[in-house]
Amino acid sequence: MIWYPLGVFFLGIIIARASGRFLDNVFKAHRKGLVGYYSIGAAPESMEVGRWKTPSDVQTLLFSRNKFSPSKAKQWAQSRGFRYGNEWIDITDDYVRIRQADPSEFRTFRTIEFTPDIKAVIGPRS
Repeated sequence: MIWYPLGVFFLGIIIARASGRFLDNVFKAHRKGLVGYYSIGAAPESMEVGRWKTPSDVQTLLFSRNKFSPSKAKQWAQSRGFRYGNEWIDITDDYVRIRQADPSEFRTFRTIEFTPDIKAVIGPRS
């Protein structure tokens, strides 16, 4: 009788860890310029073309001011291989913005959501 709750508990841990790895893979794909593609797996042959025909890059990371301080946003960006220096940070009323590239290098932009509190401005480079 006690085995059922323990099994559910451990299954929950396994699912939480697996979804964390999935999100890390999504962030890595975005950082590597594969943002224009959508896939559950990481293999390029399984990726479907997204909104643009060419891969996209992250121009700016947006962190909700309700959940992220500038130091926490920098920590998040650093842990995932994004730029995070003070010269790249801009603080607005709603967001902590960490610029990844000069906007003049892009043709067009759109905003995607990594999580409800973390977004990215992306686009294909000129």
